[in-house]
Amino acid sequence: QIEELTAISGRPMSALVTIEFDRSGKARNVTLLESTGLRSWDEALEDSLYRWTAVVSKSAKLRNLPPDKTLKFTIKITLN
Repeated sequence: QIEELTAISGRPMSALVTIEFDRSGKARNVTLLESTGLRSWDEALEDSLYRWTAVVSKSAKLRNLPPDKTLKFTIKITLN
């Protein structure tokens, strides 16, 4: 279905999001900064991002994060 939308619109759909991880690597907060333009896709994307986990062993910033803090990442996701 994404390919069909890309073909119709002539461009891939994308969203800009922030994901905040706690020191255990769990996604604690997801914020949609720029929409894909389709509410149903935005909701599905947001739900899926809450299932992401960060690999704590590969991140000194997460390992050293205080228990009450999160580490925020802003990423652009292109659905092509």
